[in-house]
Amino acid sequence: MTDYEHDDEGEVPEGVDFVITSMPHDQFERETRRRLQEAVDDDEPQDHVHNFEDPKKVQKLFAPSRLDLLVALLEDDYESINRLAQAVDRDYKDVYEDLQLLSDYGLVRFDDTSPGRSKKPYVPYENVRVEVEVGRTKPDA
Repeated sequence: MTDYEHDDEGEVPEGVDFVITSMPHDQFERETRRRLQEAVDDDEPQDHVHNFEDPKKVQKLFAPSRLDLLVALLEDDYESINRLAQAVDRDYKDVYEDLQLLSDYGLVRFDDTSPGRSKKPYVPYENVRVEVEVGRTKPDA
């Protein structure tokens, strides 16, 4: 499903959100410039934003089972994928696959410095926001 690999493993500055948007590309470019200028003017870090032109892809990424995982990770710390799978009452393999997909988009990261072979999943952002705009396509002027 993903054509996007988020490979920035650096620290996320405090106060940075991950924002998923769904809007036409031209509008996304304008909105990105506006957000960047606002962050510069306010001397604030820039939120990480990923846009999907097709809102159905947002819906697919945030299937209820994946959304449950994000909420769980934002609310609590889990020592391992296995502990998270137990907490959400799901099969380890399914949780692992969902976390891998969320990781591909940069929403989830893994701390593999834990003792043993466990990979600790976590969301490095304070919030995850989804902004979907649905409307008629406007013809070019």
